[in-house]
Amino acid sequence: MDDDRNFTSPGSERDLPENPTRMAQLSSNGLFHAMRWLFTAMKLLGMVHFDNITNGSERNPSTRWSAAKIYQVVVILLLILNQVRLLFLFNASRSLDPQLFLDVTIFCWMSMALVNAMTMYTACNCKGRLFATLTKWHSFNQQPSPEKMAYFTKKCRWYVIFGLGTIPLNIAFELYAFLTTSMLDGMHTPIKRDNDHINLIRGLYMVFHIIIVGYFSLPSVYVLFLTDVAHYELKHFNAQFRQCISKGGDFQGDLEEHRRRHLRICVFIEEAEATVSLTVGFSFLATILEILLILYDIIWWSDLREHTGMMIIFISWFTFAVLYITVMFIFCAYVNHEVLIFVSRLTGRSIGFTASSMFVIDKPVLLTIMGVIVSYFFLIIQFASDETKESANNITTSTAAALW
Repeated sequence: MDDDRNFTSPGSERDLPENPTRMAQLSSNGLFHAMRWLFTAMKLLGMVHFDNITNGSERNPSTRWSAAKIYQVVVILLLILNQVRLLFLFNASRSLDPQLFLDVTIFCWMSMALVNAMTMYTACNCKGRLFATLTKWHSFNQQPSPEKMAYFTKKCRWYVIFGLGTIPLNIAFELYAFLTTSMLDGMHTPIKRDNDHINLIRGLYMVFHIIIVGYFSLPSVYVLFLTDVAHYELKHFNAQFRQCISKGGDFQGDLEEHRRRHLRICVFIEEAEATVSLTVGFSFLATILEILLILYDIIWWSDLREHTGMMIIFISWFTFAVLYITVMFIFCAYVNHEVLIFVSRLTGRSIGFTASSMFVIDKPVLLTIMGVIVSYFFLIIQFASDETKESANNITTSTAAALW
């Protein structure tokens, strides 16, 4: 079992260990070192920084403006301006068609990147959420085992490789679409396809698109890794707890010590959940909408069915969206299941990862989501069928009128 002797009760920043600087605490934090690959990648894109981590005598470190914080704010402003630019895609004169659904999908996906950027800004600059998450883990892992650190480091590297791998894949998709079709021309709105400088504009957009993809994928990796860590800690705690229960049902060991350790783990989970709750909640809503819209286009967009390359891209997007929301909810559900195994016997509190504090994500929620998707999918099919029948009737009427 890891060393737990220097535990302090959960609460505000006064509960943090009294080191000369907070950065010194991170230098001895095993979770921080295990996540170095992820933090390095996020730093390159301006998602995280630790410049506001100073000594405890400074009351409001969030007011400090370092180069890294300025970089972070500039990127957020660019993402906001990008969303404002995309609003030119939508006007009252547009008809309800597959191209509109595709533009809405793009807008939702880029909105997720913006929400992720704001989440990471809050984690770094408001209430020190990112730092608090790391130190809460360290409170019950002051001497983590080499096996645990090797596991976390390996897992984090695989997550980062997958997250970074989505960047060139998305760039390849965008380049192919720009060169072969006009379906994604909305991405460089309000510039039209026949503009004399369209290739230069597309090149500049591709550079910015790297940032957008990074801000979508890496914070998602951060969420998944935190849930993985939380599940690992709870699973091993529950395994140790069960070993203390005899066949006759008697508890052999210090129950108070186990309760205190479980409390530390729950405090870590609550801090992590507060950091990523907005991202999880918005991803839940936006991804379900994207799945429905992409599926509609795959089934009913005749232009898409005639373009094999774009059909492959759309199916890839649909598959990734389904996997993304499924994996996120399964990870969160498993964490909350492990929490309730012990905490339900003590207090009955619902502690775990939530969707923007609206509800705790557990296994029944996943079934509910699947039911919603299936229900609305059939509604969309019915809607499309009615439109097809109406179109066929109009064609028949026009033909009869012409013959008459």
